[in-house]
Amino acid sequence: MSCNKQDIVKQQNEEDNYANPLEDSDVDEITEEMKLICDVESDEYSDDDDAILQTNQMLQSLTHTNSSFTVHEKELKELREEESEEYSEDENIYPSRITTMEAENAEKNEEKWTFVTPGTDYRPICLPKFSEPSGPTFSLPTSPTPSDFYKKMLPDSLFNLVTECTNLRARQHFDNVITQNNKSWCDVSSNEMKKFFAMCIHMGMIRKRRIQDYWSTNPLLVTPIFHSRNYLSRDRFLQILRFLRFADYGKMIDSDRLKKLRPFLNMTQNLCISMYTPRRSVAVDETLLLYKGRISFKQYNPRKRARFGIKTIALCDSINGYLHNFEVYTGQGTNSWAENFPDAQKLPVSERIVVHLVGHILNKNYCIYADNWFTSVRLARWMTKHGTTLTGTIKKIEVICLYSFLLA
Repeated sequence: MSCNKQDIVKQQNEEDNYANPLEDSDVDEITEEMKLICDVESDEYSDDDDAILQTNQMLQSLTHTNSSFTVHEKELKELREEESEEYSEDENIYPSRITTMEAENAEKNEEKWTFVTPGTDYRPICLPKFSEPSGPTFSLPTSPTPSDFYKKMLPDSLFNLVTECTNLRARQHFDNVITQNNKSWCDVSSNEMKKFFAMCIHMGMIRKRRIQDYWSTNPLLVTPIFHSRNYLSRDRFLQILRFLRFADYGKMIDSDRLKKLRPFLNMTQNLCISMYTPRRSVAVDETLLLYKGRISFKQYNPRKRARFGIKTIALCDSINGYLHNFEVYTGQGTNSWAENFPDAQKLPVSERIVVHLVGHILNKNYCIYADNWFTSVRLARWMTKHGTTLTGTIKKIEVICLYSFLLA
């Protein structure tokens, strides 16, 4: 902690406020007066030794006070002379108090004083060179349209997956059930599935009490675009909604709480990773997706805006916020994090999540930023061994461990 001229002046003023030391003559006069008082009252307290003991204690205290003031005054003069000499040599150098806790003197709480130039009282860190090309990994036409971006981020393969799973589920149902009026299932096409998702987005922009109200002919509720040929009919939309699936139920893993969404999530994650290369600084943080339905891994966090919802851990570009990777937290002991890194299996869950998300960008000199829920000395050591820098806030209990890490 460095100090300036004002601090030195303030210190001098405080030193001048100390009581002036008593002269030897003053001490002698007070001592004589105390002796006279003791002689006058000796008859009254002849049988009481407490008075004599009390008087001796007062005299010793008075003498000690005078000597301490004298010693203190000498120390102040010496300190003031040293500071004035050192300060006069260079006006840009200020005294700074740096508290060091050496390993062998940690219990003694010893302090070491040094002089530093302002702005240099920290240890600089030289980061290795970063040479990864950042930015989009796909090409676009000279004059791109919103549709071009849409096709890149939501390719046909994603809609084909949902279409196949939906048709499979519908066939299984109609093969085992005799439907009314002999109605049969007509397979959904990829184009119909795109319309279905587009209508879902549109419905989110125009809120109504029931889904059927979007096709209502009531003048108070009518939405003309839902009656156009480009949109699905009401019955077709509800039929697709009934059998909408994102995974093949015959190939699901029972222990996976996201088994009904796992293929869709995996494909979405791969798209996020492959479509964009983040800059050097990336951040890992948790977020809460609002959801109040019935689900076993629903989280409650009063500090979040949503409070109730699905907890996700995201890896984002620190500059533009691009979602580069993510994982859904389904409860303790249900996720298998960082399976491809055997040396990370001993880390706690909160630290293995970070390893799992950044596994594909290790050994590339990336800088990861995280809060105290993820950050620890163990994780910092692990990241350093794998060519990655970790920066983050740390819990109070980790401060002592952090000091030992810096000394290592």
